[in-house]
Amino acid sequence: MLAFGQRKEGGVTRVIDAFCTPGSRSDRAFLAVMVVMVFGNVVLRYAFNSGIIVSEEVSRWLFLWVTFLGAIVALRSTVTSAATS
Repeated sequence: MLAFGQRKEGGVTRVIDAFCTPGSRSDRAFLAVMVVMVFGNVVLRYAFNSGIIVSEEVSRWLFLWVTFLGAIVALRSTVTSAATS
């Protein structure tokens, strides 16, 4: 019997572990790209009265993927929120 907090290593566990490490790295990269694109778009709009049209759409898609990948990584590291009484 496993103690509390221990995991049984199996095929699915290995797949999730392999996904979580690159997932957290891709989250950081997506977030950095989002910040650069949105900041660059704001500067272009205020300075030159024009912006990058694709910037808003790409930022939305990256935000969606950051949310999904971050949820998987958080679930794996057991830092999800819980309701207690």
